[in-house]
Formats: sequence, C-alpha cells, structure tokens
Amino acid sequence: MPVCRIVTASGIPTSLRAGKKSASRSTSIRWPRPGALAALDDTKHVEKTRKVNSRGLRLYARTFRKLKLEFIPSQANFILVRVGDGQRVFGELQKLGVIVRPMGGYQLPEWIRISIGTPKENKPVSRGVEKTF
Repeated sequence: MPVCRIVTASGIPTSLRAGKKSASRSTSIRWPRPGALAALDDTKHVEKTRKVNSRGLRLYARTFRKLKLEFIPSQANFILVRVGDGQRVFGELQKLGVIVRPMGGYQLPEWIRISIGTPKENKPVSRGVEKTF
C-alpha cells in the first residue's frame, strides 16, 4: 500500500533548501498537501495525535527504564534507544515481526530508532524489545 509522508520544516532558508534537495521524490506529493495542511487546523485531530504520541513515548520510556537501556527523551514521533549492536537487534526484532531502524548509517551503530504508533501498534513493539533483552 502506498504511503504518503507530508514533511513540514522551519529553519534557516539555506538549510531548508539543502534539505529539500536531498529529500527523496516520495517525501512529498502535491495533491495531499491541502488535506495535510487542513489537518493541522483541525485542533481536535492535532490534540488527539499529540496525546497518542505522548502515550507511546511514555510506554517506551517505561520499557527502556525497566530494561536499563539508555534512550534519548523525545517529543517527536520516534525515539532512539541504545541497544548495543543495533544491526543485530534490528534483525532479532524483525524475526518477531517488529520493524525498527538501525542507526549505523548515521554513525550510531549501537542505537535503533523506534517510530511511535497507536497503542495497538506500540504494545507489540515494546513486548518485542522486552523479549530481545
């Protein structure tokens, strides 16, 4: 199933231009932009999304503390956690049906990135991390 990602950014104009040049072609498609921008004006939707994200971040923080794993506190829709060999843990989680991103390509070989989803999506990921450790 195709996925559309709408990216918003603010910053120094020269940095934004550089980021735009390096973005993949699939990052932005013209037709969904009005809908995505309208969603930002839907305060109920935005608040619900923030609450779901906060709940997911809290779940992962509890899981990582319980397992004594270092993590970087986040306000974004993902969290970084130090797992030792990120590529190995990526493979182990993938065997359990859990998809994360190893961060070796960003010179963080001991870390993985976990996207925050809905409670139904986050619980199996949290259990997978617990099972792996």
